[in-house]
Amino acid sequence: MSIPRHILFLSIACFAPLVALGCGHKGTQREPDEFAGCSTDESWVTFDDQEVGKHVTIDDALAASFRPPIAAGAMHPATPKPTFSWKLTATLDGKPNGTAACDMKCPLCGSHEAAVTGDLFDLQFSTGGAVTHRVLTTLQNWTPSDAVWASWKGKSLSLATVRMVVKLGEVSEGPYQATKPIAFSVGR
Repeated sequence: MSIPRHILFLSIACFAPLVALGCGHKGTQREPDEFAGCSTDESWVTFDDQEVGKHVTIDDALAASFRPPIAAGAMHPATPKPTFSWKLTATLDGKPNGTAACDMKCPLCGSHEAAVTGDLFDLQFSTGGAVTHRVLTTLQNWTPSDAVWASWKGKSLSLATVRMVVKLGEVSEGPYQATKPIAFSVGR
């Protein structure tokens, strides 16, 4: 059985834009430099859709809360580099390896990763008002690479973090962001 050309053409013309939307996402924000834990490029789409759309709730009580040695106004020595670690919120600890479940297999996802359930974090490090490093993670800790840390020596940085809870890749809570980013500097 052959499909008439006009039906085939209409099918391709209607289906192609849908495929393009789901593949090769070019976010409206700076592309993440790193994906850690269970986060994927699908996490990037979820964050960008929420953050750019201004759906973020500014609330210190619900935002991720960083643990020492990362603190506002701190000068961090050039060596050793720190591990950034945080709690889910000011009152909820969470788990160092995160709360996300990602060991699922998705037979219908094709080349896409399985949907994540749990807490996701978007860490955006800025210098001079421009994001210079972006990390999407499901973990509650992150250590910069030697190269990234070296690039920050002698600079003042700002860390804005957004936390959201997803269920099978869809936002179920948040996203939440603190009222102010954490400003810190790195020694030479």
